[in-house]
Amino acid sequence: PGIGPKRRSALLKHFGSLDAIRAASVEDLAAVPGMMEALDEAAGAFRRAVAMRPDNGRYLTNLGTVLDRLGDRAASVRAYQKAILCQGTGAEAHHNLGAISAVISAHTLGMYAFSIISGRLADRWGRGPVIMTGAITLLLACILAPLSPAVLPLSVSLFLLGLGWNFCFVGGSTLLADQLSPAERARTQGVNDLLVGFASATGSLGSGLVFAATSYTVITLVAGALALLPLAVVISWMRRKLVPIGV
Repeated sequence: PGIGPKRRSALLKHFGSLDAIRAASVEDLAAVPGMMEALDEAAGAFRRAVAMRPDNGRYLTNLGTVLDRLGDRAASVRAYQKAILCQGTGAEAHHNLGAISAVISAHTLGMYAFSIISGRLADRWGRGPVIMTGAITLLLACILAPLSPAVLPLSVSLFLLGLGWNFCFVGGSTLLADQLSPAERARTQGVNDLLVGFASATGSLGSGLVFAATSYTVITLVAGALALLPLAVVISWMRRKLVPIGV
């Protein structure tokens, strides 16, 4: 059924009998002159028929878009995973995906899990001591990070890195809010968040360039030097607060 006179004659001429046609494989049938063109025409007619049906056409279009996006996203994820798996901390670490997930999870835990605690400490200890604690924690993370490419030391150092950021950010944001009136607070905090985001983006780009040009150890040294800045500023600010007004 569906075979016209020309195709029927071509098949009989090629195989010699109906029994030979029935016994032929798909590859044998495809080898008959003109058969592949017929299949292409049938497939094109089917695609056109589907496209003329609004529901099916929209479904297939949406499905194709989703698959394209999934393919692009999967390619990006694979490239990102490959970059992480292939880089080391001076030597090739080649950690698997589970190890990478553990390290990133430890870092994220340090960044956000202790926000309530750091906020309460800012009220109890004061803003300056919390920022100072965060800066010292950042410095400690930078010291520990290049010591070993093993998963546990990396997880600990990245956890401390996130925790130090949390203490500095919470303490600094609270200190900024203390200096502002209610009318100034929303706009100034918005500008502050913008600057934090810009600094994060610049740091991400800059660290990649530094890593490509030098090494992982150099990145930790640069980060450690930057961690000294908030520490020095807070110490200076706290010393000025302790000086009596008449002195």
